[in-house]
Amino acid sequence: AAAGPFAVRVEQDAVMAGYRRGTLIERDRWGNMRTNGPVAKTLFNGRMAFFMGRQKGDRIDFDLAVPTGDDYEVWACFCKYRDRATFEVLLDGTPLTTSLDLYSRAVEWTKPILLGRRKLTQGTHVLRFEVAGRNAASSGYFMGLESIALVPVGQGDLSGFSSTTAPDGLRVDWQEGKLGYAAVFRERGLSSRVTIGNIDVDADACSVGRRGGEVIQWELRNGRSLRVNGQKVVELPDRRDACWEAPR
Repeated sequence: AAAGPFAVRVEQDAVMAGYRRGTLIERDRWGNMRTNGPVAKTLFNGRMAFFMGRQKGDRIDFDLAVPTGDDYEVWACFCKYRDRATFEVLLDGTPLTTSLDLYSRAVEWTKPILLGRRKLTQGTHVLRFEVAGRNAASSGYFMGLESIALVPVGQGDLSGFSSTTAPDGLRVDWQEGKLGYAAVFRERGLSSRVTIGNIDVDADACSVGRRGGEVIQWELRNGRSLRVNGQKVVELPDRRDACWEAPR
């Protein structure tokens, strides 16, 4: 179920256990951001919302459309750098995080950071990033925001996840013990298949489990073809839901 015109969807039906989130494709990502004066724009073909704060108190708002009332965790991914500010993060005017320091000497694309938890009703809620100051080593009051996620409490820890977006889909990778997993979501209506990294698929969604370099399980949602590292993993006669797991 889509969570609205912000960075992330909440997937009510996970492709695999442990995955409950998907990021909107780049073209739909940042249409609702608002500031109290500073410039805000998108960079890297929409991958990042870039906020050019000038002083303490400058802010940028995002509307979060919540599909179902529930207790939610708010997660976000950032691009840290030497010109970034320290932010207070508020949801509907109430603080989630009071000192989010985004300074780094070198460019750093973060993994998901938990901003806080809140009980939310169905409807639109406002997430605000307000400049609280800056690290003593920082040269500016800027922010680079890659994604925002609302995850119902108890449906998974995102700290070990990484995500990659493309114009026609999303890929998420995570680790469970010695096994590595990847899930790919294709944006239907844009293309017949999607290639992100080493996965090429025509399904609406797929997942691949690997031990080392070996595929040990896969799942397709409404698909027929899956390739990993250029090698055919499955080729079905028609589109369908299907899965496979190597014998233990």
